[in-house]
Amino acid sequence: MTIFHWLCIITITVTGILCAVHALLNKRDPSSALIWSTLCLLLPLAGSLLYVIFGLNRISRHAQRLLDDSLNHDGPGTLSAPTLAADAALLPAACDRTIIVQEPGQPAKSFIPPAGDTSFSNPGMAGIGYRLTGLPLLEGNTVTPLSGGEEAYPAMMQAIEEARREVWLSSFIFDNDEIGGQFIDALDRAKQRGVHVRVLVDGLGTFLTRPRIDKVLQRRGLRAARFIPPQLFPPQFSINLRNHRKVLVVDGLTAFTGGMNISSRHLVKGIPGFQPSFFHRPPAAVQDMHFQIQGPVVRHLQYTFARDWQFTTHEKLSPCLPDPARAAAAGPSCCRTILDGPDDFYDRFYTVLVAAISAARQRVTVITPYFLPQAALTSAMQSAALRGVAVNIILPAMNNHAMVKWASYNTFRDLLERGVRIFFQPPPFNHTKLLLVDDTYTHLGSANLDPRSYRLNFELTMEVFDAALNRQLTRHALSLLEASHEYTLADLDARSLPTRIRDAFFWIFSPYL
Repeated sequence: MTIFHWLCIITITVTGILCAVHALLNKRDPSSALIWSTLCLLLPLAGSLLYVIFGLNRISRHAQRLLDDSLNHDGPGTLSAPTLAADAALLPAACDRTIIVQEPGQPAKSFIPPAGDTSFSNPGMAGIGYRLTGLPLLEGNTVTPLSGGEEAYPAMMQAIEEARREVWLSSFIFDNDEIGGQFIDALDRAKQRGVHVRVLVDGLGTFLTRPRIDKVLQRRGLRAARFIPPQLFPPQFSINLRNHRKVLVVDGLTAFTGGMNISSRHLVKGIPGFQPSFFHRPPAAVQDMHFQIQGPVVRHLQYTFARDWQFTTHEKLSPCLPDPARAAAAGPSCCRTILDGPDDFYDRFYTVLVAAISAARQRVTVITPYFLPQAALTSAMQSAALRGVAVNIILPAMNNHAMVKWASYNTFRDLLERGVRIFFQPPPFNHTKLLLVDDTYTHLGSANLDPRSYRLNFELTMEVFDAALNRQLTRHALSLLEASHEYTLADLDARSLPTRIRDAFFWIFSPYL
């Protein structure tokens, strides 16, 4: 062989070793570190290329530096004290019965509810989120569940029609269909009234509809941007790092968040179920739940959109303060947002879930479309069930990501053997993401219970302490349970050998599904 051939061999080998070492030093999950390092050593050329494309989190440090510089960011996950203080004259203060109260320049103070106050069934749960995020619970909010696009879309478009100052909309998928067209028309009318309109869509999500929705918006004169769009020149291959947040904020008064994209598929009434293809096909109908938020926590949602927009476009936004004359009356909910993603907010959503389930005393209800729990979450559910807590998991019987569903079966045994109950809900496909703990705690938002949401996606969830909301959503969960089929150990053992092998095979790759 020539010197050139030897140089190529040495270069490829050294590259494989360097990528393997990088995976060992930077991957937090041992199985992920093992897979990537082994692949890079055994197949140094192909393995290193795959690692560079799929394995590297190249934007975390850049993202945090950008956000720190652009949004007056005082610390991980916190709005600056001046920003919160500026709201004090217009908005209700942080909960004076919230267990955790934060005053500028002072350490957080714990507060135990007085005897007879049943607003918080487990006072310790309220402090978990604060210690992870630095954000206090905010009192005086109203959280309204909206079932399906039939309820959510009219409320969202009405808020846009009533907007006077700003409309900020972020969505993973924004389909160019009938519903998408109605939103575009409403946004255009708001712009014509002089409202400050900004629309952020995920760079990969825009490829799911043609023509691309950002181009349609821009042709209407609306400011729209794509979050980390995949491209060849300049190269941008971070296809795993997606903005999965769904946020609509209007005038600093009203916000909407949850798991619902903008698509006609979320109009489920009168639309039959679907049959997925071998791997994936968008369902004909998607059942989901969105939430309308009013109150001081809307400020946190403004902040979330502003930081994502700044990251994407380098344009600094100045969120408007709500008009006191238009503000809704104080509501019963104490709320806190949880930002999670591959940047500085890494694993906070997952940690909050594990802590909340570990603190449960009576019942835990999980509704999620995708279920691939890691060991800590599985252990928390097992421990809760062994303590006598009723732990119910509701999953869709038919899933639009077949590989994720197959892999999830390989996680069921450890749960079922410890008394956790698993139910499969019949079509239409249920895309709702909810965690209900005891009588008060609700966790809602965009995140699924899978590694993609834990580690790769930029997600937004919200803790809500509100007994009335919890009761309402618990009734909803019970209605789902009544219509669902319980999956037992007998069902798990009845799978054929080829099916078990298939499920185990895809489970191996669950960190990347």
